[in-house]
Amino acid sequence: MRKYSLNNYKNIGAALAVLLIAVFLFVSSFFVKTSTVTTLGPEFMPRLISIVIFLLGLMNLRTAVRDFQFLKKNGKLEPAPPPRTPKEIFLNNLDWVSGALMMVYVISISIFGFLLPSIVYMFLQILLYTTTQKRNYGLYLIFSIVIPCAVYFLFRNYFFLMLPKGILG
Repeated sequence: MRKYSLNNYKNIGAALAVLLIAVFLFVSSFFVKTSTVTTLGPEFMPRLISIVIFLLGLMNLRTAVRDFQFLKKNGKLEPAPPPRTPKEIFLNNLDWVSGALMMVYVISISIFGFLLPSIVYMFLQILLYTTTQKRNYGLYLIFSIVIPCAVYFLFRNYFFLMLPKGILG
């Protein structure tokens, strides 16, 4: 029996992961605390976004399954590659590394607040997806500091929404 590469199944797996995240977001929106009774409470946006993410995930799953069936029908599925170096494995799985980085970011927001984890997360994401040989670390650091600070200022002073402060105050 011929072994096939995981690359043949990545799109289907990614679409299923998006669907699971959307379901998790929708279910968790029922646990949002409301302090006042309004027509649209704080749970409205997470539910709306989760529905949109779920619909996009369904569309992505449909496309991934259709592409997989086309490749299978035409005999163009990739064979399993020989063992690779750790660097190649890392570079071929940047999407999973990015997802793990997002999970660490979400968890760290509740501990350290919004600002510090956002700066670190943004810097690491930029480094993760910068593939050029010469990297401009100074520019990345400036963007990683300015953008989260601007978002924090905007949310706090114009939208009057408090972002998590964490243990750093």
